[in-house]
Amino acid sequence: MTFRQIVLPLYGVSDEGKPFAVGTGFLMEFPPAKILVTAAHVLDERQHSVLYVPGRSALIELQGSYHSTPAPDGNRQADKIDVGLVNLPSGFDEELKAGSWFALPQMLLPSAPALAPYHYTFFGYPHTATETDLKARRLASAADMYTGVCHGEKIYQAIGADMATHIAIEFDSKRVRNQSGQVVVPKSREGTSGGPVFIATDGLDLPNFPNLRIAGIIIEHHSAHRSLLATKIDSLLTLVAALHPCLARPFPYSYATPLRKTKS
Repeated sequence: MTFRQIVLPLYGVSDEGKPFAVGTGFLMEFPPAKILVTAAHVLDERQHSVLYVPGRSALIELQGSYHSTPAPDGNRQADKIDVGLVNLPSGFDEELKAGSWFALPQMLLPSAPALAPYHYTFFGYPHTATETDLKARRLASAADMYTGVCHGEKIYQAIGADMATHIAIEFDSKRVRNQSGQVVVPKSREGTSGGPVFIATDGLDLPNFPNLRIAGIIIEHHSAHRSLLATKIDSLLTLVAALHPCLARPFPYSYATPLRKTKS
């Protein structure tokens, strides 16, 4: 069981019946609720297509109730939080691709640090790594990951982000790696939105589990500033609490200590 198995590519289907990638999402459980987390602008793609995720043997419709942070005056670009989720219906988890599992609140790290020397890993499915072969009825998507150090305050200001709600890291496309850790041909970041952001911790809260914790949700790539931007997981928790009053009781979130890493 690895964190990769909570992450899924999201697809739409064109009028011609051809699947296309729209973003990334990850699975969370706030007992008894099970949800798929992604970026709000990814869920907005429903204006153009029904959304799908990988099932046991084929794509399945992403069913459930959809919820997003509000877009000011209908303008999603003005929504700097940009978080969305889908409340999944009972039994939907049994239809997902084999090996999928749901992360628990103990694996979330709220109020994560937003400045150097802390490093974060952004994980998602870029559009350019999705291959479709209609004749062979084959659809393949490959995830990749990037680890970078947090930017300073000036970059946060330049890209309209807030260190209280966001995580911004330095980005060099030549250092993107695949799931095996191999450096890959630089890919566009389009499609990784909605993916999880991980930080390494001392792991003392869950000693029998990997020491990574989920600290944020990928929302933007600012190429002019060589930056990747995520919303801190706190905004997801606010949205979950608003949708599920019965979950207002405090969950045991991670109390692990984030590891400091010196820039190499």
